[in-house]
Amino acid sequence: MLVLYSFAWVGITIGLFPSRKLMYRYAEEISRGVKREKYPFPARYLVAAVASVVVMSFLAYGLTR
Repeated sequence: MLVLYSFAWVGITIGLFPSRKLMYRYAEEISRGVKREKYPFPARYLVAAVASVVVMSFLAYGLTR
């Protein structure tokens, strides 16, 4: 279980790497006091995050078997 948990964290870290500039821009806007109704998050970033977590989970499962 610990292997799966750690692999999932590594997967989410890798998956969120492409969206770092977008998140940094949103964080700067928030710190300057700019408030938006919605913060758009492109689907390709979501797919990257989910896919990397799924792949890493399968790898962890394969490692424990």
